[in-house]
Amino acid sequence: MKKLTTTIYFIIYASAFFIFALISCADKSGTLTDIDGNVYRTVKIGSQVWMAENLKVTHYRNGDPVTYLKEDEEWRAVMLNYTPAYCNYKNDEKFVKTYGRLYNWY
Repeated sequence: MKKLTTTIYFIIYASAFFIFALISCADKSGTLTDIDGNVYRTVKIGSQVWMAENLKVTHYRNGDPVTYLKEDEEWRAVMLNYTPAYCNYKNDEKFVKTYGRLYNWY
């Protein structure tokens, strides 16, 4: 019984320490806005600022559009040509808010 109680206390203290460490390392640092006007929340962890949301931009910083694709054949073609492109999850715009957009490597 004593070993179980000690284990429970250890788990409680370790959890509290982890939560405290997470809260003290991560604090809201603001937002950023992309070329399309999408506003993303950001989080500061240590000295780094990270996006807290998935990317959903459809244009490059210079205003040129990123190629939008729907078909598998189109994806194979752009991969062979090293062309940047994006799509929406399940090819449905309603998923952009939840998942952002899906981009290829380029």
